[in-house]
Amino acid sequence: MVAIQQNYQVGQLGNGSGGLLPRALMALIKQQARKAEGEHRRRFETPDLLRPRLKGLSAGTVHYGLMISDLPAPHNVLSVMMMIGRAGVQAFDNDTWLPGGRRHSAFLTTHTSAEGAHHYRQYDARGECDFQEDGSSLKWGGDLTITGPYPHYRVTGRYDGWGYDLRLDVTDALTRFIEMPIYHHMGLLAPYTGTITHQGETVEVSGLGTWEYAYGFTPYQLVDLPGLALPWDTFSYQVAVAGDTMLSFGVIEAKGIRGAHGLYERSLDGVTRGYPDSDFTVLEYQDERQPNALGVPCRIPKTVHWQVRDESGEPILDWTGHVDQPFVPGFGQGFIGAYRAEGTYRGRPFNDNVYCEYINPSA
Repeated sequence: MVAIQQNYQVGQLGNGSGGLLPRALMALIKQQARKAEGEHRRRFETPDLLRPRLKGLSAGTVHYGLMISDLPAPHNVLSVMMMIGRAGVQAFDNDTWLPGGRRHSAFLTTHTSAEGAHHYRQYDARGECDFQEDGSSLKWGGDLTITGPYPHYRVTGRYDGWGYDLRLDVTDALTRFIEMPIYHHMGLLAPYTGTITHQGETVEVSGLGTWEYAYGFTPYQLVDLPGLALPWDTFSYQVAVAGDTMLSFGVIEAKGIRGAHGLYERSLDGVTRGYPDSDFTVLEYQDERQPNALGVPCRIPKTVHWQVRDESGEPILDWTGHVDQPFVPGFGQGFIGAYRAEGTYRGRPFNDNVYCEYINPSA
């Protein structure tokens, strides 16, 4: 049984705590997430899947993402988070500005931990972006360009005072976090090389990242009306690197009801593992609230704690994280940032940066 411990109360927007819809939604997500539990050697064999799906009715929302946690200081982490079309989920939607309507607005937020290295913008997918239907070229205005196809990508970002030029050699080591007819979210292990430029200084970088893709059906495929978002309102996704293994952590809740949670490992040898027996605790929040992209003042974690156990109850991971890096507005109602974790992973000391997405506006 998954046991996620958090010292906050989830808000009462939409269906209240204990409502039928939140319970049904989290039960479905938990059931589907079980496919990622245990040890697998699942290989990615369907590169045609990685399309923007802007045309037709195959999806109402598409998400691409690159997350890196092993950069040199002052950058430490890099996020490149992209979404085409609103998700129809409370945690991820931002309806304050919709240049292309809910179906054709494209969103980009990207950052490192260096001072001022943050870009947040929404675009009209039809007028300001250029998305090739096969996914071989994706352009968010003049800001971000991604060229492929899988498995070799080039990711080039040019922003005010900073940017990056990275090459990804995406492997077929696959984790399907959620796999169901209406929503599909997966991650691929992605070694990278390239450069990051900040305030006129360019550094060469290399390491291990995760290349993410998701698509899903939304009510906005049929009608562009507000108030149709599902009551999934709490979310955290975290990434760290230990040797040749990518560690990904997920926390999903709806109105206080737990969905999919736990640790997912992906290694260069192709083995992937999922461990749902985990506890995530926000031990302390920062003193000052910080406005999210909607202008809502939110609490940001100051100290967090993770524990993960295997099928027999033996500890895999136990660490405490101290937020010593900026959290900036991210998807929807949340933030993206990083913290420094200290503890153990598989019996060995761990002391490194952890990339963190955090959404809980009612904390």
